Amino acid sequence: GGGDRPRAVAAAFAAVAAASAAVAAPSLGRRRRSLGRPSPAVRAPPVSGASTRPAPNPTQHAFACGDVQFAFVCARLRNMGGGWTDLGVRADPDNPLALREHLATAVALGYATVATDTRVDAGDKAAGREIARGLDPIDPAALASALADASARGARPVLRRLTRLTIRFGEPGELQATLNAHDRLVRAYDILALEPTTERALASACANRRCDVIALALGARPSFRLRAGAVRAAASNGIAFEVAYVWALMDTTARRNFFANAAATVRACGGGGDAGATDGVGGVVVLTGGSRRANEMRAPLDVVNLATMFGMRDGDARRAMATRCVS
Repeated sequence: GGGDRPRAVAAAFAAVAAASAAVAAPSLGRRRRSLGRPSPAVRAPPVSGASTRPAPNPTQHAFACGDVQFAFVCARLRNMGGGWTDLGVRADPDNPLALREHLATAVALGYATVATDTRVDAGDKAAGREIARGLDPIDPAALASALADASARGARPVLRRLTRLTIRFGEPGELQATLNAHDRLVRAYDILALEPTTERALASACANRRCDVIALALGARPSFRLRAGAVRAAASNGIAFEVAYVWALMDTTARRNFFANAAATVRACGGGGDAGATDGVGGVVVLTGGSRRANEMRAPLDVVNLATMFGMRDGDARRAMATRCVS
């Protein structure tokens, strides 16, 4: 039947992946070169204690988006060492035990890079404190324990952590005030995501050159439509649209809304792949977890299979989690 085709394709790709030593995975780096390189990979320490951390290699990739050709050059795209990537892990830094379990699960499922997501509302008086806390390093003991747990389950004990800041806003003025008030801290993040709640906010986010990812609340009924003009503006600024699968794990209403909204997003982005739509309207989609707990994470190939159910091609879905995690 039609439902068996995605599973068969996913199984075939799983066999190929098992035979491959590594998958190259360029991922997001800091937007400004002056801020330094992205965080290096974290590996289990060798017996001798000598450092084995490789320096990130700059690379350059260009993707066509309909009739728009835009380049993600070395300052905005880095070779992050290979493997699957989840740019939306909403772990609680106040709960080190849960964080350890979250990271261990990510490694065990095959993720090589995760972005820990700090979320704030524009205009919130406590936003500055939360933004600063999101840059705190992970406790080395908790990370070492997570890698040891994953290694005991047969996973390769390597994990690269990126920092992501998501700002939810309804008025462009509120967003600009937050960015101006906390400029230095915001620039220290690897990824800046904006979550608009109104059509005016969406237009502002698509035109914002500091933005890497536009996050949408796919589990609720949309308050605005994703129009062609907004998609073109985002594409011209190198901004990707996020589809977070966590909504598919919630109640019936959230799941129904998720599949309808995810399908609409993929259609608006011309399939969500690098080539965009044939009529010149296209955008790039990245697939993330949005997980708040370890049990909400899913294996990469399961997510690829899920993405085919709301209109993404298998190859585009794989790139949306691996070789194409773009800003």
